[in-house]
Amino acid sequence: MSEHILLTGGTGFVGRSLIPKLLLGGHTVTVLTRQHKTDLKEVKVIHRLPQGTKADYWPYTVVVNLAGENLFTKRWSTKQKQTIRDSRIALTENLVDNIHKSQCVKRFISASAIGYYGARDNETLNEQGQAGSDFAATLCKDWEAAAQKASVSTDVICLRLGVVLGSGGALESLLPPFRLGLGGPIGHGKQWFSWIHIDDLTNLIMACV
Repeated sequence: MSEHILLTGGTGFVGRSLIPKLLLGGHTVTVLTRQHKTDLKEVKVIHRLPQGTKADYWPYTVVVNLAGENLFTKRWSTKQKQTIRDSRIALTENLVDNIHKSQCVKRFISASAIGYYGARDNETLNEQGQAGSDFAATLCKDWEAAAQKASVSTDVICLRLGVVLGSGGALESLLPPFRLGLGGPIGHGKQWFSWIHIDDLTNLIMACV
């Protein structure tokens, strides 16, 4: 069934890989982005949520929320931590507010991360696992809580993702030190590193849609 999808984070690594699959699946895609200019040519692009839009005029049937300030480009100062939180939680709250007003949205798919659990060594973790207490864990917990407020009027799916690997993304950030001969293990080098390939992730999101 064809859906009209509002996608946040569409200019990022995951979003750019997801859009062609959504279009190939026959869906209509509108991308919400903070960037003033993009090179996205096959989809409609908006740069902020319409303010004061009546619910009857919100045409989206599925909202996919992948947006968020990059965690690894700047030092986690107090100011940067607030920027990271606002880029996820404030945006999600705005989306949820519009979902409540709309009678169209059937499903809200919102990203989260395995940072939800904090550092747990060899403990086996599942969806019932308790949240950690560090910054990343609190961020994910609050992010999911904001998304779940949409469950009053639509189905909500929160995806706790590991590091996304593929041509670009996290791997691109990890390679330069190794190319300079400066790479090596972090800490003792035996800690867990949970990851998902970009193809598997985009297929997962397609299944959720």
